[in-house]
Amino acid sequence: MCVRICDEVMDNSALGLTGRGFDTKVEPAFSRDFKNTKCISCGQCVGVCPTGALQEKLQIEKSVPLKGKKGLKQSVVIVMLAVVLSWNHRGICC
Repeated sequence: MCVRICDEVMDNSALGLTGRGFDTKVEPAFSRDFKNTKCISCGQCVGVCPTGALQEKLQIEKSVPLKGKKGLKQSVVIVMLAVVLSWNHRGICC
């Protein structure tokens, strides 16, 4: 589907099928680099890819998950919150 939408709908022919049978692969046309094809980065192939093999590359660095160390202070706050919630649920506190 991704090859067909690139060729028939977008009229680019940037993607092609190489190999035969189980060895068939979706690659840039004629096994070139994408920068040497007529690809316009429209994303249509990504949108219809039936296997999820094609994905957009983000231009910015992902900010999640955050890199950080979980310290003792955070752990104590989490445990205290769990205890208060447990007491509140049982009607002991607040």
